[in-house]
Amino acid sequence: MKGWHIKHIIFVLVSSPAVVWAGLTYDLDKDCDVDGLDLQTWASGYHADLEDLLSEVAAEFGTVGCCSEPIGIDAVVDGFPNWEERALLVFTNMARMAPIEYRDAYMTSYVFPAGGILNSYPPVPPVRWNKDLNRGARFHAEDMAYNCEVLQHDSCDGTIWYQRICSFYPRCPCSLGENVAYGYLTPWTVLNAFLCDRYGSSCAPDGSGLDGHRANIMGAAYKEIGTGYARSSYAKYWVQDFAGCLLGQQPPIVAAAHAFPDEGITSFFLNYYDETGAAPRDVSLVLNGRKYPLRLDIGAASAGTFRADFKTVSDCQSYYFQVTDGNGLCYRYPGAGAFQTYGEGDCLVDYAP
Repeated sequence: MKGWHIKHIIFVLVSSPAVVWAGLTYDLDKDCDVDGLDLQTWASGYHADLEDLLSEVAAEFGTVGCCSEPIGIDAVVDGFPNWEERALLVFTNMARMAPIEYRDAYMTSYVFPAGGILNSYPPVPPVRWNKDLNRGARFHAEDMAYNCEVLQHDSCDGTIWYQRICSFYPRCPCSLGENVAYGYLTPWTVLNAFLCDRYGSSCAPDGSGLDGHRANIMGAAYKEIGTGYARSSYAKYWVQDFAGCLLGQQPPIVAAAHAFPDEGITSFFLNYYDETGAAPRDVSLVLNGRKYPLRLDIGAASAGTFRADFKTVSDCQSYYFQVTDGNGLCYRYPGAGAFQTYGEGDCLVDYAP
């Protein structure tokens, strides 16, 4: 059994409106029912004043937004990303947007040098998923796992790492960086290993020249990412490919996934980032058809990660996320279909289109 290893490298190439109801569970028919009862039909039959009715419902059930026509955000395209890749993206952005909070909450088992780590890295905007970078990162993970079984940046056939990335990513040239690792079992453990950049018995100090993986993850110049995952007969391989090409306006939901950082608990995470600095009106999880609020876990409401925890069960559960931003626009992630709780009990399905 080979040990756990990580490598990093950095290189710069120079050459619809929403309808909001009060206190309702979002249903699959998108017509804002409560237990199958359509509110508008109920109102016309029993209440002359719909506004009074909604006030009564809000008083009884609380106020939670419901979107009749949410804006869909692509999350899975042609099998990219898989669960491991998506969860690694989520944890990467947790650290980028709130590095100190992330360290204190999710890296408690690590030994830090005097002064700790991540103190020299200010919070930065999240990196956005890019399918082409995802394809290239998975290609490299599978190449290392199935062909040369060696941890390296260049491809097994000798192709230089940045040439490989650009062969998948047509937006080159721009700043590029890559982290690779093998042996780590979960997306959050490999992300923590990257951030630690272990040197001897503790994590490497900030700015020591030994914190290259950390520098890539916290690099403010990077705008997009592709995460890759593959498993050989003896180890799991992980890849992060970063790119600094400029992006246009982006939706506030950056990425979301379930994970199991705490034993016996299935947790659901959502990275939220609003470029205007506005906090969302509602951040919710729809799990098995029922809507639950997510709480702010780390970071700011306008630039942070929201979380909800449930006791782990033995079968697949179906879920998606619904967010209403500060302007009242509503979003659904994924835009179509639903995620499945891959890795929970006997669940082997990640996404149901």
